[in-house]
Amino acid sequence: MSPALFSIGIVISTVFWWVTGLSAGGLVTPVYLFIFIEQPLRLLYTWGVGLVTFLILNLLQRYLILYGRK
Repeated sequence: MSPALFSIGIVISTVFWWVTGLSAGGLVTPVYLFIFIEQPLRLLYTWGVGLVTFLILNLLQRYLILYGRK
């Protein structure tokens, strides 16, 4: 794996954070997605798991203190 990929991933993640205010889940997440760009089922599965996790956390935060004060 090329160090340039990690650098590109860091830049993409930082720009995404500046534009949307949302973290990409880590600095190497864009690199991970880029590595599997030719495997659309794996990318779809990754996005699906992320979406399910997001929905579960949104449901749980109504009843539990997950992030900061309530």
